[in-house]
Amino acid sequence: MDRINVTENGMIIGWFDLDAATQYDGLSSRDALGENSTALLRTKGGRWVLGHFSSYMRNGTEVDNIRYAFLNDEQAKKWLIEQSLDDVVERYFGDLEPESGPNLGGRPAVGPKVETRLPATLLDEVTAYAAKYNYDRATALRKLIEAGIRSETSAQQ
Repeated sequence: MDRINVTENGMIIGWFDLDAATQYDGLSSRDALGENSTALLRTKGGRWVLGHFSSYMRNGTEVDNIRYAFLNDEQAKKWLIEQSLDDVVERYFGDLEPESGPNLGGRPAVGPKVETRLPATLLDEVTAYAAKYNYDRATALRKLIEAGIRSETSAQQ
């Protein structure tokens, strides 16, 4: 067993068996100071551990620095996606959605979408009501439905 301690602020917060863990290598980078890389490990017990590896020269001697940190599922999934390890994401977290990102347009969601058909004359009245109060048609429909429900509720009391 190759036991690896995981530390935080100089204190051991846990450990895992490196020999029993599955390792997923991330992208490496090299700069003027040395080489840096990361790897995500899945422990035998099902925990995620992120390893940070760096190697640099100090006074003519090569120095290796290794740090480990526990990650939650959301952090591990994000790291795997950033490393383009989609097959690993799908293995542990299920299928990836076809696309993801901020909604840069469209209307804000007010509630679930409801579709209905209205006679042309009623739709014309809704459109006129919306224009009169400077609402879009969806807002006008919501307000008219709310007013109708309130009126019905008041009449029953």
